[in-house]
Amino acid sequence: MRADICDPEDAQGVELFSSALKQIGAVLSSTHESSLGVDLRHDGVGDDELLVFVDSWSIVVEGPENVVNRLLALIRP
Repeated sequence: MRADICDPEDAQGVELFSSALKQIGAVLSSTHESSLGVDLRHDGVGDDELLVFVDSWSIVVEGPENVVNRLLALIRP
């Protein structure tokens, strides 16, 4: 499942996203790729993986539906 989170310039949205990642137990990965202005991070959530894409327009996550839905429930109650 894929979901748009917020604009990377939205400080409040980024803070809420970071807090939600911590609440679902996301382990920030040291795996980080960057090309053509897009950053890609692989975060662990239990046995699952959450991909976090960041470019100049948006922060987008992709992962198992249950993980993304838990994250969205915290961001958009």
